[in-house]
Amino acid sequence: MSGDQYQEVCLELDRALHREERAQELLKQQNEQLNDLGFQVDLHTSLEAEKDICLTDTAQVCQKVVSVVTRCWTRSQEIPAPKSAGKRTK
Repeated sequence: MSGDQYQEVCLELDRALHREERAQELLKQQNEQLNDLGFQVDLHTSLEAEKDICLTDTAQVCQKVVSVVTRCWTRSQEIPAPKSAGKRTK
């Protein structure tokens, strides 16, 4: 192998090494982005679950309130109105 061929091989190996290093950097960046996205998805899922629980609790409270109001209204309809003791005249 001549000196020129040896230098060409070394130069090509150096270029290949730089391409490999760049590829590793890109893979590392993509991995970090995927991890960030995974975290965001987990956070979003957690917030959605909390929102669903809150909505369910709120709906249950509203149902209880409606039940109490309905029961009170029904009872108020059953109570006879007070009778007047007579009309006052001026």
